[in-house]
Amino acid sequence: MKLKIGIITIGSLLWDNSNKRKCWRKAYLDATKNPIKIPIRYGRISSSRMDTYTMTYSKNLIIEEYGQGIVIGFKEPITTLEKLQEIADNVIRVERDRTKDEWKVIKSGEPFTLNWNWGVLGICVNPKHICEDKTNEDITHILEFWKRSLVNFEPSKFSIKKEPLMINKDGVFKIEWSENIEKYDFLISTIIQPDTKTDDGNYPNAEYIAKKMFEGNYYSYFINNVRNNIRTINDNEIKELIKSKFCISNYLKEMENKVST
Repeated sequence: MKLKIGIITIGSLLWDNSNKRKCWRKAYLDATKNPIKIPIRYGRISSSRMDTYTMTYSKNLIIEEYGQGIVIGFKEPITTLEKLQEIADNVIRVERDRTKDEWKVIKSGEPFTLNWNWGVLGICVNPKHICEDKTNEDITHILEFWKRSLVNFEPSKFSIKKEPLMINKDGVFKIEWSENIEKYDFLISTIIQPDTKTDDGNYPNAEYIAKKMFEGNYYSYFINNVRNNIRTINDNEIKELIKSKFCISNYLKEMENKVST
């Protein structure tokens, strides 16, 4: 087994400058950054970000409405399932904002799992490895490992009402596989439960997303996503609303020039 792996980043995992995430990026990721079109939108209210919206995947989007995420490669190929588990476990650790020492305490005596209360680490396989009559043997072993590493996993929790499932019961999701990521054998990405907190339970529109940023006086997440080429179809409208309706163009310019926080 020697498979090349990458991670799809759709938010702060790419740009957050906390020591936990900087050390993780330095230890595990290489310097390649490949933009890809994927179905993402602002769909989860985050209390840690002043009740503003953070990014989620969404199968309600048609291809013309897709946003853009960034694929980054891991430094080392996957040669064993133990190596894959190490990589997956550390992605989950930094997603949950824990140091290595904190993580050891939290996970002491617990079995390894790919899902937790608000997220799951999904896997997406390069279609070249999957044929109607036979799937690559190494990929088969990885997919079996992925399936058995899920505990009480409910895929429906990762979509809103009447939305097609983003991820299946085995932890597998699919994207449009473009030429610039053909070098990867498979990709992983954190799929987050949407939590729209809208009256009708649907995803928020651009005005409501901008309104929540204004109410929380918090724009860093949105600005850092844009600065790092993580985009949604609503970005230009959100930015114009912030400048015009909420009249904070000077503040926005100031924030754009700051180092990510």
